Amino acid sequence: MNKKLTKMKKVILFFSVMFLSVTLSFGQLTTTVSIPDMGGGLPAGSVFTPVTMDAIGGGENWGTLQFYFFYDPLVLTPVSVVFTNPTMPFYEWMNNLTYGPDEIILTWLSFSGGIFPAPGEELCQIEWTYTGDPDFSSLVWGLEVKDPIPGWPEKGLSAIWSTAGTIYDATFVDGSVGPIATPGLWTGVTSSDWFDGTNWDDGMVPSGIDVTIPAGTPNDPVIETNDATPTVAWTLDLTSDAPIVVNPLGYLSVDGVFTNDGGLTVLSDDTYNGSFIYGAALGGDFQYDRYVASWPSATGGWHYMSSPIAGFGSHNILDYFLNTWDETTSMFFQHVGGEPCVPAAEIFNDGMDGWSVKWDDAYACPAPGTGETVEFIGAPNFGDQIGGATASGVGAFPNFNLMGNPYPSYWDFQDYYDGINWTGNLNPTIYFWYEWGEQYATYNAFDFSSTNGGNGFVPPVQGFFLEANAADVVTFTDAERAHVYNVTYWKDASNMVKLMATANDRSDETVISFNENSTVNRDSYDSRKLISPVEYVPALYTMASDMTIAINHMPATESVPVYFEMGTSSSVTIEAIETGEFANVVLEDLLLGTQTSLLEGSYTFDHIAGADPDRFILHFTPLGIGDNFADYVNIWSSANNIYVQVPDVTGDIVVFNMMGQEVVRTDIEPGTTVIPMNDVNTYYVVKVLTSDNAVTGKVFIK
Repeated sequence: MNKKLTKMKKVILFFSVMFLSVTLSFGQLTTTVSIPDMGGGLPAGSVFTPVTMDAIGGGENWGTLQFYFFYDPLVLTPVSVVFTNPTMPFYEWMNNLTYGPDEIILTWLSFSGGIFPAPGEELCQIEWTYTGDPDFSSLVWGLEVKDPIPGWPEKGLSAIWSTAGTIYDATFVDGSVGPIATPGLWTGVTSSDWFDGTNWDDGMVPSGIDVTIPAGTPNDPVIETNDATPTVAWTLDLTSDAPIVVNPLGYLSVDGVFTNDGGLTVLSDDTYNGSFIYGAALGGDFQYDRYVASWPSATGGWHYMSSPIAGFGSHNILDYFLNTWDETTSMFFQHVGGEPCVPAAEIFNDGMDGWSVKWDDAYACPAPGTGETVEFIGAPNFGDQIGGATASGVGAFPNFNLMGNPYPSYWDFQDYYDGINWTGNLNPTIYFWYEWGEQYATYNAFDFSSTNGGNGFVPPVQGFFLEANAADVVTFTDAERAHVYNVTYWKDASNMVKLMATANDRSDETVISFNENSTVNRDSYDSRKLISPVEYVPALYTMASDMTIAINHMPATESVPVYFEMGTSSSVTIEAIETGEFANVVLEDLLLGTQTSLLEGSYTFDHIAGADPDRFILHFTPLGIGDNFADYVNIWSSANNIYVQVPDVTGDIVVFNMMGQEVVRTDIEPGTTVIPMNDVNTYYVVKVLTSDNAVTGKVFIK
């Protein structure tokens, strides 16, 4: 039962005086306490309401008598109690400082000597000030008594003690004007809109209080909002056959106990995901409907999924292709039966594992089938969820683990990275398959950087990749659950450049971030580049330690090689969508010998399928070419030497490795400059710099 007792509905009070009666029943004794309606048209300022004892059973001395007033704090403020009967002193008056903003409990102590008031005799007066409607036409006012509340014996006319130690139980008979309204009680008289106050018994949309959804209302509640404000209840009680639907733009939190004798269904669509967070659950099945769409191509339509309930079985999605990921081989494996329409042995998902699934809209096998909606039905996951990450070190993408969000709400990877369960055995990057872009998205919790729209919030029923640096026990907690609505993480982009390549109505991004604590090699907080298997999707990346990199942290440098590949020929546009505080961001096309300032515009070129990815260099220093100067500069390699032939000018020759690290700087010599290199079987970028010009070339040392 809620600590707050029930409120009265809005009533219209009349100018005549009305009396409210409360009857106490204990044994054969009956006592009536009354307080009059204050009426309307009262003058401004204070108002006094008398309390009278209409009748009282006798025969025995009493030790204590308490009774309880409930009032509307928006209209009335209690000031004091005036003791008008010297034979019946009040020794205690407890108000909202202890019990709430709409409660007064009056306590009589030490009845003795058989002194009782005569019928109708006034006991005291309560002084009030009022605001709002001066004629009290909207006043909610009443006197209500309750049976004993466990842990609160002083509430209600239940706490009556005799001097002999006998405790009399009192019951509430009637003491209100108009019907009593219950906060948090759904009526659904107007519509299914949770946020319409007329659908609630007391006319108020509940927030942070006990909520009850009874069966048989005209409309069942539906939760949907157009902002980030979640629906919050202290407890939620769904009585039998009383459902709630949380739409894809709906967010529901139950801070206390969720009693599910009815049915709660959370929905998603192709853009948004409903979200549900709760403190504890009692009984009943919960349902999360995950929408997935069919896709016309063989490579499209795959979704990385997890389960918000324990024990979800593969036999529930027999009309889906199901692949599981094997970290020890860096490969997906089809989970199929030996014959058409014969299911494979059932496997189960408790939420911490990820599956890759695709609805086969041409599936000819009989039911059960779920179509474009996968229905997860059962007890929602709650509390610590424990999984494991392995690090076998083999395959094209070693140590990648396909995991899942186990909760029916969003899961905050950034909170996990910043929390006590982060061991450092995982790379701080989370990788999503962006279904509609047929591309991977990344989010790096180390510096909040991202590519392709990735962020740290994992939607419900979403699988994702985490890369392990070593085997680890992975523990997610309730504290990492979240509701999300169009939230983007803040990022420090002052030393960061983000490039985007667009072709065939698809795009891909890569990030270069200068960090003095980074190295030119692959650091644990660099994000791998997972290249889309779809041939018409572009791939833009840098390199570190012979690995393709999506988010590359490195020491500050003048030039960084940038790579591009795609399986089809097409026109491609590269632009800088974030440029930090850099004064120069110049993209050089080594194939065509062009230079484009990405601070001033984008660069478009024609890509030929199968072309060498090593086509571009991104410069962070000014570049310029004098009249025909480049025509007189020759850069080539032979064996383990770099050769640079330059006209009779003064300046520097600078050599960079593929991670952008400067490895050689020497003066331009007349004729031909020979630069021996120790590392072989690798590319180098060679830059010729004079006071007026810059020419760049790329060579391979065998």
